[in-house]
Amino acid sequence: MTTINGYEALARMRALRHSDDFFFIMQHLTWQERRCQTDGIRVVRRCRLRPALPDDSMEPHPDLFLPYTDLDAAKVNQNRICRKRLVRYVAFPPEFEMLKVDWLTPKIDGKAQNLND
Repeated sequence: MTTINGYEALARMRALRHSDDFFFIMQHLTWQERRCQTDGIRVVRRCRLRPALPDDSMEPHPDLFLPYTDLDAAKVNQNRICRKRLVRYVAFPPEFEMLKVDWLTPKIDGKAQNLND
């Protein structure tokens, strides 16, 4: 399976944000703050990033969260939010090949650096 840097994944998600014709697939861990545990993986088959809404509760800091819209017709464009670092896999058009998201590769001077190189 191909791996993608977390920063590159976010940049590609943002690039698709302004087009009504494009979406991406995402798999992320869910998190229950009250119980401090995960409920497993959520698969979102058609999603697009969205701006944060005033009623989104993003504590402690909004940069840690990824607001998105679930475009599945059964969910009627449901607004959701997840922690960025809990995103595990993404797939982008046109191939929609699942890419594993590597959050441990640091971003240095605006460019992702691979520690294994």
